[in-house]
Amino acid sequence: MKLEIKIMKREDIPALFAGITGSDQAKAELRTAMERLALALKGIDPWLTDNLITFGKNLSFLGDTELTEAVVRHAQHEYDKAIIWRTHILTWAGKNALRVDGDFVECGTHWGYSVSVMCDYLTFAQTAKQYWCYDLFEGAAYDVAGKSNEHPFDAVKRRFSEMSYVNFIKGSVPDSFSQGAPSKVAFLHLDLNSAAAERGALEYLLPRMSKGGMVVLDDYGWSHYQAQKVVADEIFGARGISIAELPTGQGLAIV
Repeated sequence: MKLEIKIMKREDIPALFAGITGSDQAKAELRTAMERLALALKGIDPWLTDNLITFGKNLSFLGDTELTEAVVRHAQHEYDKAIIWRTHILTWAGKNALRVDGDFVECGTHWGYSVSVMCDYLTFAQTAKQYWCYDLFEGAAYDVAGKSNEHPFDAVKRRFSEMSYVNFIKGSVPDSFSQGAPSKVAFLHLDLNSAAAERGALEYLLPRMSKGGMVVLDDYGWSHYQAQKVVADEIFGARGISIAELPTGQGLAIV
């Protein structure tokens, strides 16, 4: 039987811009300008989402059907689809980290979207690695319409109940590492939205990373999170490691 796989079209990805401040009028003007820009760039591959405006690029990750299908399958809201370029960076880094000794770590797991995509895309179950996931699993970040009254920590664990290789640890990073942490790390995704927490995470985990390990810093290139960039530059710089700032807003480092 022939299996048809849907390739995500650009029009399937919402043109979402996050963290925009200003008056309602200014935001409305931005939306109008974006609509006009999209029309002006029609036919030359415009990309206007996730606070990124570009055109004339290959956007070849949209042709990766395994990635696009995983995104569609695990997206819990439109924002998850909008950050597909960031998700592509994660899966690229994760794929390379499969060759490196150690486990995978994510600090700032939220509802588990990126971990779901990573495990799916990388067929993580077929590896001997463990995936360690840390978060507070409570607070305003989980006040999402449509969610049940189930505690976020219980809801996330239930979603991954059949994946014994994924470990969820509730608490504040880096204190929660005392509840369990890998001795060797091959991949680290840091998305804590807190400079102090990210400093603690890097100081604890970087010494455990194997040579060739991949680090993706979700907040590194965003102006709203400059404090995280300062911390990361200091810690990686002391080790002689430079961080690449990506157009997606992420930072990428190879240990």
